[in-house]
Amino acid sequence: MTGYAQARVEQDGWALRISLRSVNHRFLDLHLRMPDGFEVFEPRIRQAVRDRLRRGHVDVTLHYEPAGPAAVHVQREVAAAYLTAAEEIRKQFGLKSPNLWAAASRPASRKRWASWKKCAAPKAATLPRKCPRG
Repeated sequence: MTGYAQARVEQDGWALRISLRSVNHRFLDLHLRMPDGFEVFEPRIRQAVRDRLRRGHVDVTLHYEPAGPAAVHVQREVAAAYLTAAEEIRKQFGLKSPNLWAAASRPASRKRWASWKKCAAPKAATLPRKCPRG
């Protein structure tokens, strides 16, 4: 008695996927994995499985995730907070570039990164003498 099944349904921009995996076992050994907030459905799911199966080790996994175009959700308040923090850092350290990503990707920064990669040797004895410290 070995089996695997999966079903998926999409509605209102969300997808619910349930998968069941079963192997032979003398008694019914049921394990449920589900996202937070779905605990309220656990007794009903357990009963539905018990009504159909008498024995076996059964893993039931629920996945609830955004589907389609609704999968990308920008939390504008959080993004604004990050941008404000980045601007404060720029001012605090006197960076001229208004874009921290542009400042970090300057050619000098890339050269510095290349020197760090050279220092990532497996043995300390092989490290160049001029490795950046930090």
